[in-house]
Amino acid sequence: MDFFKKKILGVSKKKASENSDDDSIQKNLIVKLTKNYIQLVPQGTLEKTLIGLKIERESKKIFDSQKIKDEKEILEVFSVDAFLGFIQILDIEYLLFVESSDEVCKFQQHIFYKVEDVLFVPLKVLSRCHYYSYTYPLTLRFSQYIENSSKANVTFQWNQKMLSNYFGGAYQKWQVQLIQGYIGKYTQEINNSEAEFLLISRRSQFRGGTRYNHRGADTDGNTSNFVETEQILTYQNKVSSYTIIRGSIPLLWEQKGGDQNLRMHQGTNMSTQAFKKHFDSLKEIYKEYMCVNLMKKSHQAEGILTEAFEQELKTQNLFDFYDYFDFNSNKNQVNNVCSQYRIEDSLTNKFQYFSITLNKQIDKQQNGVFRINCKDCLDRTNTYMMKVSLCALELIFKQEHNLQLEQIVQGNPLFKMDESPTHPFLKQFKYLWAYNGDNISYLYAGTDAATTSLTKKGYQGLQNQIKHKVICANVGFKRLIQSQFQDAHKQECLNLVAGIHTKSNMQLPFDVREQLMKESRCYNKNNLSIYTVTWNAQNALIKEDSDLVNLFKFQLNNYPDIIVIGLQEIVEFKVFKMHDENSTKLWTTMIQNNLNKICQGENIYGLIDRRDMFGNMILIYAKHSVSENISDIQHDCIKYGYVDNLTQYGGSAIHFKFGDANLCFINVYLPSGRKKSDRRLDAIKYIHKKTFQKKGVGKYKKMKIEDHDLAILFGDFNFRIDMDFNEVNNISLKSQDQTRQQDIQKLLKYDELEIAMKKQKNIICTYEEPKIGFFPTYNDSSKKQRTASWRSRVLCRNSNTEFINLDPNTIFYDSVPESQFKRQYGSDHVPVFCQMDFKTNMIDQEKSQQILEKLMRERNLIDEIIQEENLDDDLLGSNLVQSDILVQQQDQNNQFNQELNKENGKTSNLLDYGFSEQDNNNLNNLQAQNLLDMEHNQINDLQQQEQIDKQDQNQKNDSEWGPHVTPQ
Repeated sequence: MDFFKKKILGVSKKKASENSDDDSIQKNLIVKLTKNYIQLVPQGTLEKTLIGLKIERESKKIFDSQKIKDEKEILEVFSVDAFLGFIQILDIEYLLFVESSDEVCKFQQHIFYKVEDVLFVPLKVLSRCHYYSYTYPLTLRFSQYIENSSKANVTFQWNQKMLSNYFGGAYQKWQVQLIQGYIGKYTQEINNSEAEFLLISRRSQFRGGTRYNHRGADTDGNTSNFVETEQILTYQNKVSSYTIIRGSIPLLWEQKGGDQNLRMHQGTNMSTQAFKKHFDSLKEIYKEYMCVNLMKKSHQAEGILTEAFEQELKTQNLFDFYDYFDFNSNKNQVNNVCSQYRIEDSLTNKFQYFSITLNKQIDKQQNGVFRINCKDCLDRTNTYMMKVSLCALELIFKQEHNLQLEQIVQGNPLFKMDESPTHPFLKQFKYLWAYNGDNISYLYAGTDAATTSLTKKGYQGLQNQIKHKVICANVGFKRLIQSQFQDAHKQECLNLVAGIHTKSNMQLPFDVREQLMKESRCYNKNNLSIYTVTWNAQNALIKEDSDLVNLFKFQLNNYPDIIVIGLQEIVEFKVFKMHDENSTKLWTTMIQNNLNKICQGENIYGLIDRRDMFGNMILIYAKHSVSENISDIQHDCIKYGYVDNLTQYGGSAIHFKFGDANLCFINVYLPSGRKKSDRRLDAIKYIHKKTFQKKGVGKYKKMKIEDHDLAILFGDFNFRIDMDFNEVNNISLKSQDQTRQQDIQKLLKYDELEIAMKKQKNIICTYEEPKIGFFPTYNDSSKKQRTASWRSRVLCRNSNTEFINLDPNTIFYDSVPESQFKRQYGSDHVPVFCQMDFKTNMIDQEKSQQILEKLMRERNLIDEIIQEENLDDDLLGSNLVQSDILVQQQDQNNQFNQELNKENGKTSNLLDYGFSEQDNNNLNNLQAQNLLDMEHNQINDLQQQEQIDKQDQNQKNDSEWGPHVTPQ
């Protein structure tokens, strides 16, 4: 039995036969495995709507299912409920099935299922809180479904990546929409008519991770734990729906454990950008919104978040769309608040709800939503959302059915809900909301909601309140354990499902990927200039108005797009004190002031991120004009030493995406000491091994440094020149302009880093250093008379040039004159800087998707024609069977037809060989389109080549790279 079936499938012969022979529980699909194919055969009700599929294992091509000729070829048969798509783990691709599922409920003629078990990949994260339907688009709101929206909402489609890269626009009926969240339904008789209540929660796949791993917003404006909850009421002759949303505070912030570890992102410009994107998106999707913040201002972390949130709302003139309510301090006032004027007015006169008659006549449209949040958007948020949604339900009964819910439940529904016993309709209503809260809490925090019992039984009574406090303490402890030991793995599983895991990116089929890469129309080409400077400040005493403009030696008077600053020893090292917030803020302010001074008072640059560790700090600034291309900002600190907290050595790293390129910048401070080159190399290896790879509270494995498209390694490397103190000084001091480069080369022969990079035995060898044209930058002024050396260095690693490519002729690598830094700040080090220019390719997502769908349609069309007629290679040649590149197929087709014409003396086409007329027309249209595309691409290629040739003539011939480096 092959590896695929034996190791991955995990289905025994006995189990397979039991599944296929068990008629009592009929599955939706039969899966047949052969050596070369996987066949999916629909059964039961699906036989009427779906045609079987056959998937070729090696090429992953998909065909309409044909009967397997020899039944002996079948290795195994088993039954499943649904096919979710393709998934790739550690370079191995799998098919992902729903092995078992439960029918949750029916809505009109549609059936909703809950995923119970999955097959092929042991993703237990899918075993709860995931739902799908063959006939209803669960990612869409009911109003969108009614309006015949044909596309899934990718925000809530968790298997979108699994499907899109393989199916393209074909086989739509096979593409079930998998959502994460909750579905529940109940029916209740009201005034002799049956009322059907359906609750659906859809959790966003964007920033849809676990609690401490995903906080706040990302740079695209997606917030953690963003959930759209919709309640649908079917009563008498109308269907009405109401939508409400929740989501974390839409600013860049993180929390790695307790409240004392909450950290607002230092790049205020990026945080504002994320904030605006989030609310622009809400405006576009929901038209209007009103924010309700339930956090406690007197609480340390929640007070910081509330202050930042309210300040940004005021800055963006959105404070009129905001309401604050301290939920924990006013639990007993929740019902009154939900009935207050602002909530009731917004619900009744502005937002409304969606309503349609059974004959599909739309009566009302919902024109806005309430956006509810607390810190985690779990317990308090779910309770408050339930109360507001009940008010909406009361409004629907009143306006659509002329019924007073107050009369039905014999009292104010908000207050009657908290009583026990209560009216059956209210009891079922709050039970569904309690289960909804459990699911959302389980997905984000790993436990059921802390308010489940209170939601079901109400807030009245001392006994209930005491029990609630005990439950809260218990849930809090469980969440702490969950975040410490399980969240990192769970986050990786969620990333795997969403297709963003660093080890399991959903790849296109090879032939389509190759063709897509050739399409220059997919890319927007730009230039990117990066300026990197590093300086060991040796505890320099600075002020906010200190003059450090000489740190920035921009070339050709051009302001670079990105400025990266690495500082070492900005404060005196203190054991166990990893961060000095006051010094960090002082240096940040001083550097920003100097940048503004260089830019003649113009606010050109904004801080992207900063990170410090034991006085070693990295700061990254970007022009406001390019900051919109920056996303996915991450940072990490790695301590190196026998006892980590007793050493100041290590590295601080910042990762971000620029367009589609992954960039990483690592500021290092390596161990000192003569004859300790091996320890410094070991430190570099250790930093590369551990950076972004730690697991724990708020930490999970991300992209390794070496997997980035571009990595810049810089800082105080502490490498020495293995020569005598006086000998080095004599060469440096006596050097003349005409012998300068020769003298530098004499010293470089004994430079420890230069020697190490030639040995090809360390991670450092994967980097390249520009040619050094300056004398040693460290000159010891103490009595120890340490040998002068190049301790501050800048290295570059451009491993993938598809999205970002270094131009070796644009590199400027130099040191700053030492006089100011030694005289004014007392540092024996002088700054070293490097300015480099890159060519970037950013994918045009809209064009790329159009081309991808076109390629997938063409690929499927050719394959269908070949498979339907079962032509062998001898008849039409391998050009039809192996149609990986359509241009080659066109040329071979023409040649074949010409030969037939000569031989038979007549015009030949596919009709002559048994193809249908429709097939022949499709292929002719396809070939004609390919000829036009070829001609268009050839013209574009000629124009681009002319531009490249002109640029080459204007470029310098002499490269700035050192002798040990081969230019990219």
